[in-house]
Amino acid sequence: VFPSCWKVYDYCDLSLLWTESSPQSQSWAGGEVLAAHRLVIWTEAGQGYIYQLLNSCLSRSKHPSDRRVLKETVCPLLLCSTAVQETESFSYVMGFMNERKEPFYKILYSGDASGRITLWHIPDVPVSTLDGSPKDIPMAASWSLQDHFDAHGSVTEGVLDHLCGAGQGGRRGLGPSLYIPTLDKLVCGCEDGRIFILPALQAVKTRLLEDLSAWKDPLPHQILTGHSSSVTSLLYLHSWSARFDPSWLVSGSQDSCVIWWDMFTGEILHQFPLQAGPVTSLLLSSENCRLKGHRMVCCLCSDHSVALLHLPERACILHARKHLSPVRKLGWHPLENLLVVGCENDSISVWDIETGILERQETGEVATAVLAGCEDSPLSLADFLLQGGEQ
Repeated sequence: VFPSCWKVYDYCDLSLLWTESSPQSQSWAGGEVLAAHRLVIWTEAGQGYIYQLLNSCLSRSKHPSDRRVLKETVCPLLLCSTAVQETESFSYVMGFMNERKEPFYKILYSGDASGRITLWHIPDVPVSTLDGSPKDIPMAASWSLQDHFDAHGSVTEGVLDHLCGAGQGGRRGLGPSLYIPTLDKLVCGCEDGRIFILPALQAVKTRLLEDLSAWKDPLPHQILTGHSSSVTSLLYLHSWSARFDPSWLVSGSQDSCVIWWDMFTGEILHQFPLQAGPVTSLLLSSENCRLKGHRMVCCLCSDHSVALLHLPERACILHARKHLSPVRKLGWHPLENLLVVGCENDSISVWDIETGILERQETGEVATAVLAGCEDSPLSLADFLLQGGEQ
């Protein structure tokens, strides 16, 4: 198997029987023999293909003197391909496992840089559809480190107690937590204002020990200090856009302060005192809504206000305050540079981002139509609140 093609040779004389080129804009990465005349080949993009090698015809040998004037060739027939999720472009590692014990599953697996593992059960007798087109093999299972972290949000509780010395001054309340797969980091906000940064997988191993006090080697960690009250929200910018520096972290607190950090050095790059309610959520503006080429950080506060921060300018460019009910959705009109705030009472407020002026308020069908024509933030607010921010 080569990146640009895979080839079939006669094992007796190593003569080439067939060359199959890679799919458009993809590269082959590997393959295995499933059974006689049947192969599974996969690409660097995480896609798998199953081929049946058919005897196609007899071709003239290039060397008549070898007493084989006619030589049999093969022609691959694509039977099946794996169904994949539409995700960002990651690098994949794939492989094939043929179990030697019951139930004798044939499993194709892939792992990507985000920490996601996907499995497909390869049928014993792969077949194409009735019309001859390739048949989709559905995913048997797909699970990521982020999924596991979300399902077990208590991972950090015992670990932080151990680090903070719960027996010497009481337990520190745990606030929001953030998992960063690409850095193997676990970021935890606390009620005393501190932010702990831990090696994620090592923290999980520590948490699985029944007696954390028996952990002899101290868990390596970093502490960010700057908040004077409880940390209420966290946002790792690089996970939403590669244009942001991988070291940047944004946090919000109970006293309505937002801090922009260099999490690698622990330096506070800037503080934004919002003079509003506690910061409940941090989001990014939509991909196409930028100011001077940069996306903005959206801060949702408990007093129903929304603040837009422009990090390169180190400025709060808009603080929208006149909302009578909790904010339910944020919409963006990049061409007109407008922020549309949808509230629980089904009303909307339309704000001019550059001037900070409230242009109009709408309700009913008009409000629904305006929101429908907007671009959403990377994660809908309802889902964001349901997941507990970035936890």
